[in-house]
Amino acid sequence: SLPPQNYSQPYLSYPFHNHGPASAQQNLPQIDESECLWIPISYTLLPNLGRESYKIAFKQINNASIACGQPIANNIQVMMDFEQAERDSWKEVFENYNHEIVGCNFHYCQALIKYVKDHGFIAQFRDQNNKALRNTIYMGMGLSYIRLDEDLDLALELMYEEFAHLECDDPQTFDFLDKFVTDYIKGYWINGPHPPHTWNFWHQDDHVTNNGAESGNNQ
Repeated sequence: SLPPQNYSQPYLSYPFHNHGPASAQQNLPQIDESECLWIPISYTLLPNLGRESYKIAFKQINNASIACGQPIANNIQVMMDFEQAERDSWKEVFENYNHEIVGCNFHYCQALIKYVKDHGFIAQFRDQNNKALRNTIYMGMGLSYIRLDEDLDLALELMYEEFAHLECDDPQTFDFLDKFVTDYIKGYWINGPHPPHTWNFWHQDDHVTNNGAESGNNQ
């Protein structure tokens, strides 16, 4: 979708859904949303979530934006989910552009909850009496809003301290949380395919999710 002109420094959010319409959303920071008029420029039915499907969709979006007189700019921020095929396809289609790809904070938090669920601890997480478990997971979510250069090491240390007493009281939960911080947070989200600068929003004072774009698609 195209917003009103005369705004600078846009970032893009492109939500895509399998077997459903997907509209290209161009969102802009520091805009009074009541003054925005979104104009859909592209609807794409994806047969699957493979790289070739994404590439076709992104090329269609690029061509449509050019036809509308608002070609996609070079130095912008592009927000999307953490699906690697989607990100790789974007980089391939726009290989000559200087785009900063960042992740949606909502989907980052959802990924952490999914990890808890997949490891069989979702019931314990929902129990408000399991404070150490709940606090550690929420602290993981809170990493999105800390100063990476100053506070990341301290935040990780505090996460370990939060559940340290469980080593004797509840070894099973202790082992799970230790793996959550060591293998998942540090191994995947810090030293893995999605480094912190792609999901940390300490420096950002506007949109941190692409929920608005996805809501528009659903409507």
